[in-house]
Amino acid sequence: MLVVRNINGRQIAVETSKSSSIYLRESDLKESGIDALDCNLYSIELFLKGSTDIVPFELTWELTNNCNLNCPFCYIHNHVHCKDISFEIAKPYIDEMILNGLFRVTLTGGECTLNKDFLTIYRYFKENGVLVDVYTNGVVINPSIFETFEKLPPNRIEMTIYNSYANDPRPYHNALEFQKRGFNVLIKFTLTKTTIPYFNFVKTWCGEHNFSFKFDTDIFDAYDNSNTNAYQIDIEDKIRFDRLRAKNVFPKREMLCFSCGAGNVSYHINSKFELGLCCKDCNRFSLLDTSFTEAYAKMKSLIMEFKNKAYSNCNNCFARPICRMCYLRCIKSTDEHGNTTLTVPESFCKATQEYYKKLFSN
Repeated sequence: MLVVRNINGRQIAVETSKSSSIYLRESDLKESGIDALDCNLYSIELFLKGSTDIVPFELTWELTNNCNLNCPFCYIHNHVHCKDISFEIAKPYIDEMILNGLFRVTLTGGECTLNKDFLTIYRYFKENGVLVDVYTNGVVINPSIFETFEKLPPNRIEMTIYNSYANDPRPYHNALEFQKRGFNVLIKFTLTKTTIPYFNFVKTWCGEHNFSFKFDTDIFDAYDNSNTNAYQIDIEDKIRFDRLRAKNVFPKREMLCFSCGAGNVSYHINSKFELGLCCKDCNRFSLLDTSFTEAYAKMKSLIMEFKNKAYSNCNNCFARPICRMCYLRCIKSTDEHGNTTLTVPESFCKATQEYYKKLFSN
């Protein structure tokens, strides 16, 4: 089924029976310079964004904090306790988001497929011309999910696998089944003290079966502020894997506030149904107390106040290529004239510089 959508004053058509088939009018292709034979989602999103500063195009939504696994380093599961949002309650907000230009949604958790309304929510997005990514551990995938995805394919399935085939073959079987059905599957791996023994097996298996593979070495503090550093891999291992991951190539970047997706096109809703900048945002707007449009307007006002503002004493720092400083990490101080300075915490700056030296040392 072809769904015609008007996003940010521009028109596209989305084929719901495909994973990500987007059609633009010929006149728009010529105007934007997009090659119809070599078109990607990023170029389409740039076309839709136009000259607009901030647009709510991309949503990451934690449908649940529940999970069938019990990974000790997880920042969500066992650290948030709330009832899952139902489709009935969420539907008016979903309609608002679509009306405001939602182009792509990532459904995650916890384990998002455990929300009893997961398939209803998934189908509703797809049937209204929204591209859907699904983050899952791939363990509890059932026939209904396979059947729904067959009719309404996801844009991408990102699966986290932290175990060996011998210990739990289910995610491996389901990944192969997704691949067999022609879905775009990415296998992800987070290196921690509990998962590092399985890294080589998962990486090798992905190579043997032609899966895209991505890994990370960072873990985050939990939503209840519990510290997860006990599960962080040793510094020597982190350096070794970070060198492998980035192949010693890090892009230079300007240290400007809200230069990330959260300052341009993306936003986040947690399992409490609260709106925020991203998963690290602790200062949120409860959607159940207002409308999406009103909550997003408040968040956009905050972004516009600080967007492209430089962090104090940052742009000359040699560690910029790996620095993850952002609005949520910086210190905000306001003088008597109402001028706000964004400063990098000294401890964060020192730790980043020390790690940079170790990462690029011989």
